[in-house]
Formats: sequence, C-alpha cells, structure tokens
Amino acid sequence: MKILFIGDIYGEPGREILKNEITNLKNQYKPNLIIVNGENAAHGRGITKKIYKEFMEMGIQMITMGNYTFSNRELVNFIDDETINLVRPCNYYEAPGVGYKVINYNGKKVLIINAL
Repeated sequence: MKILFIGDIYGEPGREILKNEITNLKNQYKPNLIIVNGENAAHGRGITKKIYKEFMEMGIQMITMGNYTFSNRELVNFIDDETINLVRPCNYYEAPGVGYKVINYNGKKVLIINAL
C-alpha cells in the first residue's frame, strides 16, 4: 500500500499549490491513500467546513490536525460528525472529535492516529 502524506497545508497559498499539484502527485506516485495535515489550512487558524470539502473534492481521504486544531471555532460545528475523515491530536483527551480513525481500503483496515 502506498500512502502519500502531505504535511502542513498553510493558508490559501498552500491550498492553491495542493490544488495545482495533487493530480501530478497522484500520477507520479500512484498512492492508495492520501492524507494531509490541515491544521493551518485556514490561514494558520485550523480548518473550515468549506476547506474540508475542498480537500475531499481533490481526492484527499484523511485530514490530520495539530496544535492549531481549534484556532478556528467553526470546526467545533462539524468535528463530531462521525462521517468526516478528520482526526485531531489523540492526546487532546477532552476535546471534541476523535484522535484516531480506522478506515477500510480494499478490504484492509488502516489506522490513522495523530499525536502531539
């Protein structure tokens, strides 16, 4: 299994680079699973639902977060939705959302966990 992990997509410039390059990366590396770190996707302030959807439309399968997870309060409105593919740091014990997810890919279980 090939996993492409892209770290720290920062703000609009980072999102634009990802949008412009994701097809090339998919063609070059042929990943089975694409994960990005989105904790700074909203100009260094977490992630919004709109940005989350943009990432999913690009073919990103999972988003990890970090210490800026809750810098944008909009995330609180959707982080508990069990259908989203987003994990906050697992050592933020009392925070909303989940610190890990198990996803199925071609009959195999893949654990995505995020820790600070």
